[in-house]
Amino acid sequence: MSSEFDFSSLEEICIPVTVPDGVKYVLCEADGDTVVAFNNARAASAKIKDGAVVGVSGPGHVEPLLVSRCLFPADATDSTKPVKTRPDPHNSRKSISNHVSESLVRSWPGKVQTKLYEKAKEISEIDQDTTLEALTVERNRIDKLIEKMEVNAAKNEPTSTETGLD
Repeated sequence: MSSEFDFSSLEEICIPVTVPDGVKYVLCEADGDTVVAFNNARAASAKIKDGAVVGVSGPGHVEPLLVSRCLFPADATDSTKPVKTRPDPHNSRKSISNHVSESLVRSWPGKVQTKLYEKAKEISEIDQDTTLEALTVERNRIDKLIEKMEVNAAKNEPTSTETGLD
């Protein structure tokens, strides 16, 4: 059985965006480096105990990270096209990524960041495993995690004699 993957005609998905101050940008699907950086940031925020995720520490930085790495200034003559590179100020023979900074993304209202984050994940096909089977497995994993956390919380609750409330 022979199969072939042909990505030769794969067009990048890019969506024009106007932010609250009226500046035009283009949100593009994540490249491989961005997906790696995003997944590493998510993994770094996970608290793991006995091989299971038991909590998350500082997950808020992953949203502006993904948005900043997928958002580029719009071309001055065609606002649907991104300006993805700019000259490297340290080496005139090279160019560097022109994506916006995380600090710029963080300066926008949360609802703007969230919509851009959700759209970036969607067009980049990040977390797209939404089959019934995959969702059921995830629900069962979450149910077990909740149950474990409830048991641990119950063990740590003070008794009525400890609180003086009888």
